[in-house]
Amino acid sequence: MRKALAIILVILFVTPLVMGTLSVFSVSTWLLDRGFYLELVSDERIYEALLREAQGRETHVGELSGVPGLEQVPADALLAALREVVTPSYLRSQALKLVNDAFDALEGRSEYLDLDIDLAPLKEQLLGEDGRRFALELASSLPVCAAGLDPVAPGALLYRCRPADLSVETAAEKLHTRLPEFLASVPDLYPLEPEQVPLYYGPEEAFWFGLVGTGRLVWFSIILAIVAGGFWIGAAFVGGSNRREVVQWLGWPLVAPAILMLISGLSIRAVNLWRWLPRELQGVLGAEHWYTREVSEVLLTIVPKALNTVSRGFLISGGVTIGIAVGLLVWASSIPADQEVG
Repeated sequence: MRKALAIILVILFVTPLVMGTLSVFSVSTWLLDRGFYLELVSDERIYEALLREAQGRETHVGELSGVPGLEQVPADALLAALREVVTPSYLRSQALKLVNDAFDALEGRSEYLDLDIDLAPLKEQLLGEDGRRFALELASSLPVCAAGLDPVAPGALLYRCRPADLSVETAAEKLHTRLPEFLASVPDLYPLEPEQVPLYYGPEEAFWFGLVGTGRLVWFSIILAIVAGGFWIGAAFVGGSNRREVVQWLGWPLVAPAILMLISGLSIRAVNLWRWLPRELQGVLGAEHWYTREVSEVLLTIVPKALNTVSRGFLISGGVTIGIAVGLLVWASSIPADQEVG
């Protein structure tokens, strides 16, 4: 009867709690680690490859909203012009900014989640010599105005189409002279969300978030481990009638969770082999190649590092746990079978 009760405890409580503890600990090493995400987006080669990719692709996007004066400018033409001034270092700086803004909100340093793009560096570039290249590319990308259509939308400054009686060079010069006035009306920050996302941090939540920071998952795994430990030890004393059996009951329930953690970690690392999969298998997995080989080669230098970091927590937790389980089982084998508990 005691062993049956111990088995029920192991199945219903010990195994799920141990699995939960190991899983939370495994993801806590990277999931809320600011540095992990900053490292992912800090490689400037990503943005160099993406810009080269963008220059060779047709754009298929709708109107850009949120920037006053650009509502009527064809987005394809505008993006073609922006390719002349947007640099890899600028894209990298904005990616780093978004990561830091998100973690500042997550750590309770802000009452709102504000994700926006800093347009000030681009505005400064456009006020310089880069503005001429931008204006020339925009003028050459704009469609010719239909008969009777005003080239400038009411209340706007930039052309939404090129007047039929103007050459590309003349239209570009006119656009360039209007850039300073237009840029003065453009806000420095372009919000990615139309409204702020309130986080509803009260004084107590802000205090604790600031105290434990993104290490809250580690604290949660510790609390979960304490609860799991109580059921684990309790089940061992319920199922074991002597010291040897008690130690065995301490060891065996750890084996399955440890093996599952090791399998998870090894499986994540095995994903790094995807580059050698046949093209047909990649199609089955849904690998639609929207990017060029150049972009994929850059990603192949970054994704494996991320996967290794993700898998490391699972391998560590699984390895330590299987070590504890084996140690307990070896210890149990050295204890006389008839040695009573107590």
